[in-house]
Amino acid sequence: MRDIRTLLGMTQDQFAAATKINQSTISRWESRGSTPSADALARIRRAAVRRYPEWSDSLFFSPSAVRAAIASRKTQKEIPPR
Repeated sequence: MRDIRTLLGMTQDQFAAATKINQSTISRWESRGSTPSADALARIRRAAVRRYPEWSDSLFFSPSAVRAAIASRKTQKEIPPR
């Protein structure tokens, strides 16, 4: 979950506000590896689609794809505009 939140460029507090999920719950997911409910995943998806137009639900299942997207996003920010 931390990687998804990082991809969206949000702190835990911002992520909690955007998803209407308690920040302590998000912290628990990130630190203990517990799994979000189906309702929580739907809320996360809605927030992700609004924040990250390239969102794909497959990112929920592929941590390596999320990390690649984070790296790509950082690279795009580093490229100066023409």
